[in-house]
Amino acid sequence: MKFLFLLFIQITLVGSLKADYSRLLLHEVVDLSEIIIEGKITSVDELDFQVNINEVLKGEINSNSIKIKKFKNWTCTSRWGKYEVNHRGIFALQKKNDEWQIIGAGNEGEMPIENESLFFITIFGLKGGDTYKRYSSLKFNLNEAKDGIKEYLKVKEELQKMIENKTILKYNPENEFLKKIKIELILRTFYLLNLSDKEREEWLKLYSEKK
Repeated sequence: MKFLFLLFIQITLVGSLKADYSRLLLHEVVDLSEIIIEGKITSVDELDFQVNINEVLKGEINSNSIKIKKFKNWTCTSRWGKYEVNHRGIFALQKKNDEWQIIGAGNEGEMPIENESLFFITIFGLKGGDTYKRYSSLKFNLNEAKDGIKEYLKVKEELQKMIENKTILKYNPENEFLKKIKIELILRTFYLLNLSDKEREEWLKLYSEKK
């Protein structure tokens, strides 16, 4: 019941958010990217930066390094700081106009690494409390996050079926990255259906009964 109460609060919050653009959630960053890599910045130019690839988490790339277009700050959002050599991160990328670019209008696809922790910058944390620089973020153990990305890619079709038949609460991963994705998927389902508060409560009861 505690989980359902917290989930209802999160759904209400998501439904009330107003912005000029919608920030991508964790699962959307993974879904929309062509490739996801973990690596370190080795050089920075005026328009691009170079990353030495340590591991490929999604897709294929036949190179040990990759040139990525810099994110350009704009009215609604900005990068947390300057690009710096030796900065580590996970980079979720898509190709546009023959250039590799970070996924998301808010630079969501660039996830910084510090002290073997991964930070996903967000409007609000699903549990709250973590920040990177001055930005609200979700914090994960780096290896657990990488395992979570790879595991999600394996099970995402199964998760979609569980959403459709309202059995998603039966999915109880130990991986913290996947736990966040599970909550996101439930939140997104309620938001897209544009349910009233009463309808949300009824759906939550159905989820609970099928758990």
